[in-house]
Amino acid sequence: MQTWEIVRVFTAIPRQPHDKLCICIDPGKAEVFFINSEPPRARRARLHAVEVSRHECHVVSHSSYIDTTDAVPMPTHEWVAALADSNRHLGRLSPTLIARIQQAIRGHTQLTAHQRRLLGV
Repeated sequence: MQTWEIVRVFTAIPRQPHDKLCICIDPGKAEVFFINSEPPRARRARLHAVEVSRHECHVVSHSSYIDTTDAVPMPTHEWVAALADSNRHLGRLSPTLIARIQQAIRGHTQLTAHQRRLLGV
């Protein structure tokens, strides 16, 4: 698993256990961005969210959102289980979508210097 790869993780975050699409930020620390069906609720997070259409990302079936202000650390057991199953590895984001996410990240200071470095920002 590398930065910018998509993985499907079975997780209890944020509520009932279900599969979540995640974009890997730091594979060693199991930090990800979630791909969500709804935009973030917080006003500032909405300003820096990236809307993704199903035409831009092969794993989404409808318009989805990436909250670029929230790097989520995954529980170790959930992360290890997802990495162990090659069917949960869904490929890398397109260069165009990566560039859009990087642009959104440049507009805020919520991520650490280490996270920004990993993401090429």
